[in-house]
Amino acid sequence: MPNRTWLRIAAGGLLGLLVGLVLAPSRPVLDAAGATGDARLVEEVLALVGDAPHAGLVAAVVEADGTLHTAGLGTADGERPVDADTPFEAGSVTKAMVGMLLADLVGSDAALDARTPLGQVLPGLAERPAGAITLEELAQHRSGLPVMAPAGPTGFLRVLGSTWLGTDPYGWASGDDLVAAAATSDASGGADPTYSNFGFGLLGTALATSADTELDLLLDERLWTPLGMDDTVRVETDGPLPAGHAHPHRGGDTRVSTWHGEGYLGAGAGIWSTARDLTRLAVSTRDGSAPGAEAAAPRADFGGTSRIGWGWLTTRQDALEVTWHDGGTGGMRSFVGFTDERVAVVLARGDRSVDHVGTGLLGAGAEPPTPVPATQYPLLAVTIGLPLAAAVTLLVVARRRRDAAPGPGPDRLRLVTATMGGATLLVLIWRAGLWGVVPPPWWAVGVGGFGAGLVAAGLRWTTLPRVASGRPALRWAGVAWSAAFLIASVVLVSATLGG
Repeated sequence: MPNRTWLRIAAGGLLGLLVGLVLAPSRPVLDAAGATGDARLVEEVLALVGDAPHAGLVAAVVEADGTLHTAGLGTADGERPVDADTPFEAGSVTKAMVGMLLADLVGSDAALDARTPLGQVLPGLAERPAGAITLEELAQHRSGLPVMAPAGPTGFLRVLGSTWLGTDPYGWASGDDLVAAAATSDASGGADPTYSNFGFGLLGTALATSADTELDLLLDERLWTPLGMDDTVRVETDGPLPAGHAHPHRGGDTRVSTWHGEGYLGAGAGIWSTARDLTRLAVSTRDGSAPGAEAAAPRADFGGTSRIGWGWLTTRQDALEVTWHDGGTGGMRSFVGFTDERVAVVLARGDRSVDHVGTGLLGAGAEPPTPVPATQYPLLAVTIGLPLAAAVTLLVVARRRRDAAPGPGPDRLRLVTATMGGATLLVLIWRAGLWGVVPPPWWAVGVGGFGAGLVAAGLRWTTLPRVASGRPALRWAGVAWSAAFLIASVVLVSATLGG
């Protein structure tokens, strides 16, 4: 009889494993199938990308003679191929544009200077320490402001939601919200370089305020329209996305939300562009014909071999001087750069940097990015640990002897609670896991263990009391809480799948 029991449990585990393999997150890998554009560039890009989990990627290269080559790999939405006219989230590449806008306004507006303090432009900061920060210090990340505006517990929850569910961490913030947050800061400028989306959000707000207009309208008037960047646009919160746009996704091919936010517009939240438009930006910046092109000239050290202008960075790599900026949102990556001989633009669906692809296309060597940056170590541990926890917990509870010590013995309520807890873990980690790094079949192993636990629980069900220990009211409340958490997890995950 015991052998038959374990055979049934093993069969449940095998069935769970098979179901898990069918439902497991996928890990996309780019190849030449369905590629668009120049065949030689396609091969060059594939060699640089390697096995990085991008679902779609477009690269554009402009040679010294002005010839444009493009290569599109993968898809924009699982079906449509990407090409040089596919809109992607520009992300922090926008910071280079905002730096150019600053240079253009300073060059044409006698009332505005790079050393103009924020308090002179934004009255809410006139009597605050942050009011002493200059526009140039914002454009060079020397304001002393943190990466994001402090937002208390709600801000923490937004970042947590972005990490776990792929939601937008920036959409809450208006320009006034950033000004209010800056008013509580003791930063006053003159700091060592510290990358700050908060700072560039304030810079964009200040430039728009000085011109009495919206930042995207100002960028369109002073930069996008003069350069013919007709497909570079702002997408407002809940507004329609550009026609034919790429869908943002994570390494496990899970779609995530696009980023918005009036306050963080200057940092890149809500700006979309195409590879073709961004090559126009880079070429005209390099040859000095773009409005505010002098923003690319390096003015201050930025750590290592890099220097910074206003927004634009310049780095010496393998005897080449590369002027560049990159970007990243919840599910897209971007790179725009140029040397004296070449321009390169790379846009991708995924959460892995494409900087090394861009610099490689420019002829400068660069190491591929680490698959897991240090900031994602906790999520990596959770990705490995939660499927294992879901696999083991129910099985342990179901097989526990009633007279085992220490701890309470099993009963039906405990089995129900363990079942719902394990299911919740599997749902959440399916959505949030680093499946571009951890092999997706690991999730299926968790489902297999959970299936074995379900069979073991079913075999013991009739032999167990409903409530063996504890206060019945509290035990039932625990079951209700577990059910509510499972339902909420399923609803939240389902609601965020469309990006």
